Amino acid sequence: MGDSCGYIACDKCDFRQTLWVSGKRDTFAESIYCFDNGHISPVFKNKWWCHRCESVKDVEQIPSNGDVQNHLADIYTSLSDDKARRFLGRPTIEYYQRILAGSETWTQWARARKDPRCLTCGSQELTPIGLMNRNTMGRLDVAHPNCGGNLYLGEREMGIRASHPRKNNTTPIEYVRFAPDGLPIKESAAEEKPSSSGPSVFAWLAVIAAIALFYFAS
Repeated sequence: MGDSCGYIACDKCDFRQTLWVSGKRDTFAESIYCFDNGHISPVFKNKWWCHRCESVKDVEQIPSNGDVQNHLADIYTSLSDDKARRFLGRPTIEYYQRILAGSETWTQWARARKDPRCLTCGSQELTPIGLMNRNTMGRLDVAHPNCGGNLYLGEREMGIRASHPRKNNTTPIEYVRFAPDGLPIKESAAEEKPSSSGPSVFAWLAVIAAIALFYFAS
């Protein structure tokens, strides 16, 4: 099955950009923050205009405390269901376990972080452009920052679709690593290896207690 892609164009200048807007996951790749204490957390993303890159790029979405707790609750639910665990496969289970083990680090980081960065160049000179998916085809909510023209999102020219072979759930995850400040970690850095043992019983209990406290408090 091919993935859908969008085509962004300006009606005033010759700016054109092909952009993935939806589609099923075709590779086991995850963007993660790597903390000094060895913990990791997932990178949430928006698609915004980056003034340094002069194009639409993936940008950090700094999660609220509620976002973090909801994501942890979803992971815990998946890991607690035998059928879901079989579907996820060992690499994803180990990845989820590492997120749970670092839940407190992730929560503290989310409270401290402020302005998002472009995940390509690290710039914080960014402009939101609104939600982009199949239901929002047409004129975007922001003018082209370079020329002031209208930006439009549509199907890619000629209806082209890209097709990639899907990997099975035993394929190791390929990690795209970022520092806690949102800057990319160079590929030459030591490769992050997933923990085979997973979090301790005490770590699991701490995560469950934090999630329960969040829901009771709300």
